[in-house]
Amino acid sequence: MSSFRIKTRILFSYILILGVLCSGIFLVFDYFTIQELTRNHVVLAQDGVNGISQDNIRLSSRYLRIHGEKIIELLTRLNAWKISALLEKTPAAELKNYELLRRDPNLRKIVDAGVYVYGKYAGYFDILDREGLSVIHPNRKIEGRKFSEWKSEYPKMWTLVKRSFKKPLVTGNYEFYEQKGMEPKDKFMVLCHIPDSDLILAAAINIEDYFTPVHNAIKGSEEMHASIVNKNIRTSSEMISRRFKIINAVLIIMAALLSCIFGIWFSNALSRPIVKLREAVRRLGAGDFKQKIAVEGSTETRELAEAFNRLGSQLEHYMEEVKRETAARQAVESEIHIAREIQESLLPRSFPPFPDRSEFELYAELAPAKEVAGDFYDYFFIDDNHLAFMVGDVSGKGVPAAFFMAITRTMLKNICPLEKDPGKAMCRVNNLLCEENDACMFVTLFLAVYDLNTGKIAYANGGHNNAISIKPDRSINHFGVLNNMALGIIPDLYYETAEYQVEVAEMLVLYTDGVTEATEKHGHVYGVDRLCDMLLANRTKTLKGCTEAVVEDVVGYESGDRFDDITLLLFERHM
Repeated sequence: MSSFRIKTRILFSYILILGVLCSGIFLVFDYFTIQELTRNHVVLAQDGVNGISQDNIRLSSRYLRIHGEKIIELLTRLNAWKISALLEKTPAAELKNYELLRRDPNLRKIVDAGVYVYGKYAGYFDILDREGLSVIHPNRKIEGRKFSEWKSEYPKMWTLVKRSFKKPLVTGNYEFYEQKGMEPKDKFMVLCHIPDSDLILAAAINIEDYFTPVHNAIKGSEEMHASIVNKNIRTSSEMISRRFKIINAVLIIMAALLSCIFGIWFSNALSRPIVKLREAVRRLGAGDFKQKIAVEGSTETRELAEAFNRLGSQLEHYMEEVKRETAARQAVESEIHIAREIQESLLPRSFPPFPDRSEFELYAELAPAKEVAGDFYDYFFIDDNHLAFMVGDVSGKGVPAAFFMAITRTMLKNICPLEKDPGKAMCRVNNLLCEENDACMFVTLFLAVYDLNTGKIAYANGGHNNAISIKPDRSINHFGVLNNMALGIIPDLYYETAEYQVEVAEMLVLYTDGVTEATEKHGHVYGVDRLCDMLLANRTKTLKGCTEAVVEDVVGYESGDRFDDITLLLFERHM
């Protein structure tokens, strides 16, 4: 008995050492496996958050510059109209007296106001004549000097100024040296003719000073949110790590105590569930969230198994949530697709639209950049002898732009039969769009009314591109720029109506800036010249064939990187 007790003691001592050692090996292996997995997931999550943050900053900077340049262009146009209003009663002879104009405090106030962003000076305005002579400049030393003096030092600037002598609106960039020896700064320049005068209003904006404050605000916000997310990820990782440390410590202590009492039986009972748990963890890491392990063994092992099973259920529930969210997103995409179908059903699609009318031919096409477009076109008879047709471009993209487009189109279709004058009709639509326009959306519009008896069109242009005319002799004419503002910005504006005589076999082309401002991978725009070349090259085709050829060329020019909708409307007089 005494000898048996010694063997028993040795056996139990061996079992104790073996049990503790085996338990420790299994637990330490499990501990480091989970820790490594956790660290890898934390690093991947942080890299993903930082990558998304940087992508958001880059996208924000890109679209900020595009819309910022549009805002400067609109601001320059608005100031040009303000100056035109100030000079309205000035005799023509005094408009050539630049010394008299320089003493006008109201003109001086507009020029000296400058452009500020977040209280920081970003650029200035300058009034010059159509020979490049500076009439009014914030720097009095520049006044009276010609811009041609700097054409060798700043050739790009001089090119923009020279183009503005003939074109009513010119925009572009050039490099400017504030001090010799310093790096050049990128400047954005807008030159706009002042209506009813030979003067030009120029805006020169320092891109860095104009966009950096907003860009820094966006970047700071993104970095702050990324920092918060990364901190939460680290905190969650640390909590999981502490939890596993506590569980492992408890298991090791319990394994040691129970090994002393139960020996081999307890060692086998303890190691078997842990091995199963380890394998289950591996399968769980491989994505098998339905994996369950038997709840058996000691109390601690059973609790660990139950916790693991709960973890699997929670992960499975999480995956179901992801599936539901994916289904919801697909439902939204389906709704957007339905919205596009509804929008397409609103736009006229039947060509020829009036097969019983041989006096003219008309064809239009809209190629949206997104699921739902912001561009639109329409045509309808006001009465038996007057045909209204139009092309418009709503600010923004997607569903909001499509909704605003539908409202604008409905208003035009209801108002035009009551008001045949395009300018007056546009004025009424503008006032309606300005009411409760909390989203600050606007629309550029070219509206024309064609008289079938005379062959004349009466038209109004609300901030839209000019129209292109191709004569029977293949000569090209541009018309339609009336310097009117887009609709939905300022109420009670006057929109001018002008007339144009259409010859037999003459083709008119209305389009949106998605055509001429289409950009290829090197940053070059499609431009009006290339559009005219394509129209001439395909003039012998039908209007449909000509339109499809131009749209195909524009889409190919952008190499699949579509940003804006493409809209074309072609009209040809037959008799």
